[in-house]
Amino acid sequence: MRILFLSFLLFSHSFIHAQLPFLGDKEPDGKPEIHYYKFYNGVQMIEFDYLSAYHKKVNYLEQAQPRALTWEMVLGPPHPNVYLFRNENGEVIKQFGSYNESDLVDVEKSKKIAICHNSISSMFGSVIGFSQIGTRYFPYYLIGNSQGGQGLIDSLGNTVLEQNYSTIWKGDGVFITRTLNSVYELRDRNLRLRFSDPDYFLQPSQQISGFVDVGKDKKYGLMDSTGAFIVKCRYSMLIGGFNYLGLARVERKEK
Repeated sequence: MRILFLSFLLFSHSFIHAQLPFLGDKEPDGKPEIHYYKFYNGVQMIEFDYLSAYHKKVNYLEQAQPRALTWEMVLGPPHPNVYLFRNENGEVIKQFGSYNESDLVDVEKSKKIAICHNSISSMFGSVIGFSQIGTRYFPYYLIGNSQGGQGLIDSLGNTVLEQNYSTIWKGDGVFITRTLNSVYELRDRNLRLRFSDPDYFLQPSQQISGFVDVGKDKKYGLMDSTGAFIVKCRYSMLIGGFNYLGLARVERKEK
């Protein structure tokens, strides 16, 4: 038991410091991290991870040079991630975004450093909450940015959600999308549309796994993953977690 606990502490320490650099470290240069994925159906995906590099730079500057305006406001939006798809001969057969070919290693070298599509960061990154990992919503990958529109592709480079969204969230078995004209949508794990209404606000519940916070006219309720209302929008605050008796704290202001 003690060994497991010490292993957990070591993992937590390593993970946190991978996200938040020491002030004594050299300032990150902002160059993208390049991730090589294992071949799948004869195709290899290569990710130029600009977003991770961007957030590492922002985290460093926020600690080393704090200022009134956030560094995200100063630096502007991050460059969208670039994705390449190549065959066993090294020929690029599909791409999203531009890249510098000299930055790539050949196919044989890439196989030695390739990671699985269902790696820990791909599967749990968006749940943990680090935005730089949240570009990977296994089995989908985020393309674009909030300014020009976001979408999703799969591990073969097929577009599964067009770049028509300002925000994409991954919840427990659901996706919440917000269109460029601010309409919220609820989609299941296969991206099938379950609920859409311009009058409602949606977000994955932070307190109740598998449910969705829903709001209208400054009143809040709960929805399940199918888009059915569990609690109508009648409360003046988001519904918190349920206790062991199945009860949740709410607030309702009577007129």
